[in-house]
Amino acid sequence: MKIIKELRETRSNIEKCSILTRLTEIEKKVFYYAYNPFLTYGIKGIEQGLIGEPSDNLFSILDTLAKREKTGYEAKYLKSTVIKAEGCLIDLICNKDLDCGVSAKLFNKVYPGFIPEFNIQLAKEVPLADVTYPTIGQIKFDGVRIIAIVKVSENSCKFFTRSGKQINAPELSSTLLRFQELKHDYVLDGEITEATGKSDERTSISGRINSAMIRKHQNNQLCGTLDIDNLIFNVFDYLPLDEFKKSSCLSKYKVRYQALKLLFIVSPICIKIAKNFIFNSAEEVNNAFKELLNKGY
Repeated sequence: MKIIKELRETRSNIEKCSILTRLTEIEKKVFYYAYNPFLTYGIKGIEQGLIGEPSDNLFSILDTLAKREKTGYEAKYLKSTVIKAEGCLIDLICNKDLDCGVSAKLFNKVYPGFIPEFNIQLAKEVPLADVTYPTIGQIKFDGVRIIAIVKVSENSCKFFTRSGKQINAPELSSTLLRFQELKHDYVLDGEITEATGKSDERTSISGRINSAMIRKHQNNQLCGTLDIDNLIFNVFDYLPLDEFKKSSCLSKYKVRYQALKLLFIVSPICIKIAKNFIFNSAEEVNNAFKELLNKGY
């Protein structure tokens, strides 16, 4: 793709956006398949050679890999046939990085909403005077925010940090899959902590999570695996995967929370549903805050 070469030759985001405005429809699909965080292909690696141009065959092969219809040696062979015929563009897409200084966010500045982004809701400070009562409150666990994407259709569960980096946690994945009863794909939002989730444990859990982030070394080996011994996945929200992809949910939190409780009526020791507190005044909020602070939260 000549357009990738052009993008690599400038560091200016303004110039990159100008170049992106000239994309053809099939070139746009290359960026969609490469940077859509919900599309993965189960195979990585890079070969030196011409990048090549996109084709319908390329996207057909990528769809096959994304659906895991071909895995292992079969997937590698399938990818090699594309490289032989059309160049190494498929390698860049499977690696989720076209290596041209363009992110999904930058791409969406030119084509708003074209590529789904990995967005999660973050906490923000609100004056107590602006809160309407009664209201729901929860303990602020001191750990690492984790999003679990459970694809029932594929019997798979993947974990991501708030920034969208994937965590290698096969034991926790298999545990979640054993305890789910839904027939549709969904997302769990929560915080992984050690033991109680108090402030003095933050450094330790952050180190364990960082060591298990999926990134590649030169020998193409994963960095590590998250050992769930003495870890708790404190889950505080649930929603269908389709709604998560749209960054929009119509259900109120109390409805989602009830669905979460029904999902884990009997839950394993490493998964806990965050406890809700109902507050009827700012005084009750302040009293609860002081009490939890004194307990080390």
